[in-house]
Amino acid sequence: MGAEHMKCMSLVLIVFSPLLFAETYLCRGDAGAGVENGGPAGIQSLIYDVSKFQLRLSNERGHWSLTENNDASPIFEHCESQYRCVPEEGFFGVFYMTKSHVFTYVIQKAYGHDLSWQILYSIKGRCELVNEVSH
Repeated sequence: MGAEHMKCMSLVLIVFSPLLFAETYLCRGDAGAGVENGGPAGIQSLIYDVSKFQLRLSNERGHWSLTENNDASPIFEHCESQYRCVPEEGFFGVFYMTKSHVFTYVIQKAYGHDLSWQILYSIKGRCELVNEVSH
């Protein structure tokens, strides 16, 4: 390559370097179920409508993170890969995605003033690869 071509390539990199594409998967729930205890009905199993449930799995700045329903704070800040997220410490939850983009998300959440109402959610669905521009 000539010197002029290299200058042109350098200029392109400088101009577009703030626009980095993040590899991102948008995951939508297809089926959800759970087991709850401590709520008004005691211990019971339930089927949930997860048609509006979404997860966003993104690789920004060299590490994968998972957020739920467009929350600002990630559920998992440092996933092992785009196929597996497990907690670093402190709570129960896992996210797995197959190479065919089917995901399984299992997490326990606690509600109420004393957090005694606990629900173990299990959600399955599909993920779609989307490209996002991050600044």
